[in-house]
Amino acid sequence: MQHEWVNILLRIYNFLFFSPPILVFIGIFVSIGAPVKADSTETKFMLRDFKVHDILMKQFPKMDANETIKTAVAVVLGSQSKNFIITKAGIPAGTLNRDPIIMAFTKNGENKFVYNFMDQNLVFPDGNSPLENSF
Repeated sequence: MQHEWVNILLRIYNFLFFSPPILVFIGIFVSIGAPVKADSTETKFMLRDFKVHDILMKQFPKMDANETIKTAVAVVLGSQSKNFIITKAGIPAGTLNRDPIIMAFTKNGENKFVYNFMDQNLVFPDGNSPLENSF
């Protein structure tokens, strides 16, 4: 009987200290991933009653697509905004942020137009859709 317990304890010892290294990596992954998933689940739970229109910005800086980079640089330097909605005839046509404006100014000069550098991939979210489905 005593010999059996020693044998069981030796097997547990061998498993704990001489198991394949992959088990160590799995343990590390689980211990790091579990809190991240828990935070994500908690955030989704807290946002369950909100709609997309509840968090959308109501006022945002706009710039016309036919403005020059020189004008865009002046707007960037005169405000704290980093992101701008680019419009054509008052209709959103794209977005542009501070870094591409500065890069366009340094590489292409001040007489190029904003529409050459804007990001035209706009997303129009449905304001009534649940916020938790929008992530």
